[in-house]
Amino acid sequence: MIVFISPFSQAGASTSRLIHLAEAFGPGKMLLLPKTDKYGGSEDRDWFVFPLERKSFALLPLWWIRACATLFRLRPAAVVFLKPHLFTLPPALLWGFLTGRPLVFDCDEWDPATLVDNDEPAWKVKLTEWLARKGFDAATLIVYGNHLTLEEKIPEEYRKKTLYVPNGADTGVFKPGSDAHDGFNVMYAGMLFKIKHIMPLVDAIDRARGKVPGLRCTVVGGGDRLEELKSIVAKRGLAPYFTFTGMVGHDRLPEILKAADVLIAPFEDLKGIRYQSNVKVFEYMACGKPVVASRVGELDKVLSGGAGLIVRPGDPEALANAIAAINADKAAAEAMGAKARDKVMDEYDWRVLGKRFKERIDNITR
Repeated sequence: MIVFISPFSQAGASTSRLIHLAEAFGPGKMLLLPKTDKYGGSEDRDWFVFPLERKSFALLPLWWIRACATLFRLRPAAVVFLKPHLFTLPPALLWGFLTGRPLVFDCDEWDPATLVDNDEPAWKVKLTEWLARKGFDAATLIVYGNHLTLEEKIPEEYRKKTLYVPNGADTGVFKPGSDAHDGFNVMYAGMLFKIKHIMPLVDAIDRARGKVPGLRCTVVGGGDRLEELKSIVAKRGLAPYFTFTGMVGHDRLPEILKAADVLIAPFEDLKGIRYQSNVKVFEYMACGKPVVASRVGELDKVLSGGAGLIVRPGDPEALANAIAAINADKAAAEAMGAKARDKVMDEYDWRVLGKRFKERIDNITR
């Protein structure tokens, strides 16, 4: 039995990562997670345990008690804890200290940098850095999702016990296909809690509309800033070129992406984003569509070998030129999409990643 602990509900992207990796363990697994939180809710599955119905820091001691009680009831061969987080690290550390059994620290991205990007207070950043160091000390295996995390954030003395496991895509769900549509459809999918990273795309559509016949841009997703973004687009006279779907379930995304001619990932070069392994890019690639992404973090590595186009972050002219180039050469665009699909199937399919993850955990639990 392997027990996984996540501080987020199933709706959180990091928990989705953990679920995909845990699937490789078959019936020999359990996942502890909140039933609901600010991201949404969790399904009732026979291998999910909910120490809290709704996540609340006021109930943190109750979470610890119930999580520890579950660990002592199940007596797992190893515990995998996600993030340097107060909901995951303390129960895992206690279990490891009392039993001597292996702990696996999935640090995923580098949370202290993400907190800086989100303007969180300095004490919270320092606390998270301290928790990360405690996780490094206690873990038998440290899992990271971005090479920059290893090179810049994991100290040298811990690197012999690390494993690279980026995010990925379910290539059986996200797969090639096309929906009939008019014109040339540029598509972005993502939450709109921030819109600064979207503005270069808005500017790029403004520049490209004279170069690309029938140009359309579909923005898939909702969030607090959606109405503000719609207003900006309207004020600039670009409303005829944009379609906003609003919030859609992740289960609908594979069908929606079929209507794209090119998929865009216009990331800002922020500290936290540099260390992320963004699921969106892998799901784009699995669809066999041309992908244009910002040169942030390790995206140039992910899209290497002709699997996509990389542009300078925050450069709408470069983004517009990439869109126009893909429109101008349909054969090259099709070849790019095929290379992206092949690369995901070989390197970033969740089954491939889960097998690698399981093999390493099997080694440390023998």
